[in-house]
Amino acid sequence: FSRYFFAMVRRDRGRVAMVRYAVVGAALVGGRCSGATLSSGPRRFMVLTQPRSGSTWFVKYSDQFAKLSGVVTLGEVMHRDIVEKKSEQIFGERLSSPPTKIGDYLHYLGAIYRELAQGLGWRGEVGAEVSDPERAKEMSPVRVVGFKLMYHQLPRIEHVNGRAVAPGVRGVSGNMTVDALLQFATKQRVLVIHLLRLNQIDRYISIQTITRYDLGYHRNGTPTSYSRGDTARRVTLTPTETFAFAHSSAKAAYHLDRYLRNACFGCVSIHYEHLVASDVYFRVVRSYLGLGEDLGGIIPTAKRRWIPCKERVLNWQDIEQSPMLSQTVWVAMCRNGNTPLPSRDLYGAYQEFVKPRAARKIDLDEQETENAKGRGAKQATRAKGAQASSYRTPRSTRPAWTAEGRSEAYLRFKQQN
Repeated sequence: FSRYFFAMVRRDRGRVAMVRYAVVGAALVGGRCSGATLSSGPRRFMVLTQPRSGSTWFVKYSDQFAKLSGVVTLGEVMHRDIVEKKSEQIFGERLSSPPTKIGDYLHYLGAIYRELAQGLGWRGEVGAEVSDPERAKEMSPVRVVGFKLMYHQLPRIEHVNGRAVAPGVRGVSGNMTVDALLQFATKQRVLVIHLLRLNQIDRYISIQTITRYDLGYHRNGTPTSYSRGDTARRVTLTPTETFAFAHSSAKAAYHLDRYLRNACFGCVSIHYEHLVASDVYFRVVRSYLGLGEDLGGIIPTAKRRWIPCKERVLNWQDIEQSPMLSQTVWVAMCRNGNTPLPSRDLYGAYQEFVKPRAARKIDLDEQETENAKGRGAKQATRAKGAQASSYRTPRSTRPAWTAEGRSEAYLRFKQQN
């Protein structure tokens, strides 16, 4: 543990980094020594993600993971419908929204894990939810349990040392935090999977399609992964709103991913586009959760049907040619079949999605004129400052900016102190 601790401190220097790693390290030690952990049983995981990022497909319908025998999941554990259904059994009262206090929040998650360990939940191997304990006993033994959490469903900090915390003071988004959740995951030995989606425009199209045609996320048991619509349901997008959504979503994903990489020992970040292109990341997840790294080639690589952006957006030409979006990684992925781009083509983490414009060539005479204007502005500023200082009552007969003035000011300071 100490070797990894000091290696990360050297990599991310600073007092803040040391405090952060010390807190997480203490949580790790406490997690291994505390007796309040869940009893040894099935491996546990949780998925942190954004809406429309392929999380339902990954948790419930993926052939390489969710449909394997012994995998029991619940989906969006903090969804309002699920909270209303489970809260009465856990807390003794029906809640209309997720618990706000961190203690109740973590108690709720622990109870969900214990219920899933009994085989009561979504069984991907049969493609149905099992709620009868007798039927659950007749099925294959439970090996892996888990669910998913959205960014906006993370626990919130309301008070620190008795003082209220205003939104935006700390945390990933507003006053949300992942610190308590990471400590819980460490104690319970939960694999935290951060599922990201590179193509933010694809997400935005899916959300707008659901909103425009009122498709619903969980209507009649239809999985969300199949509710994005087809070419018959086309939407019209505004370039400004599209860029604002894509930029803010990518920024939030980047910040959380960077925090998890630095502060979490049991976390793995996976991009949806990589999942559907190769089985490598599924092998990592299966290996960690004890499902077997290699499935013997029985299950092929996940290939999901992808509808091109231009077939789902009526004014795609306006989006593609927009100055804000034309050179972004999102439009580039829409052009090349949603294939992940090399890292050198991502144009930075989130600030530089747009390639910088070429520098404008300036004539020498024009450059000299600009320099003269700059010198004139500086001289005018200095003259204005000198005039303003003359209105004050001088402490010394000599100006304070001269060597003698600085000496006299220093002597007065020493005498007064």
